[in-house]
Amino acid sequence: MFHHGGFGIILYRPDKVDKLQSVTRCCNQQLGLGERMELLEAIAKSACRDAGKLLIDN
Repeated sequence: MFHHGGFGIILYRPDKVDKLQSVTRCCNQQLGLGERMELLEAIAKSACRDAGKLLIDN
């Protein structure tokens, strides 16, 4: 079994009729203020990086 640390795992199975299969469900976790800020910072960096790629490619 996978150690997923609270994250859900979804498999893509192209050979099946139902192509997406949920292996494990995610669980809710309480985050402290510092962890929330780190998560928001990572999301913002990722969004800026992706936006930059779109602007450079076009």
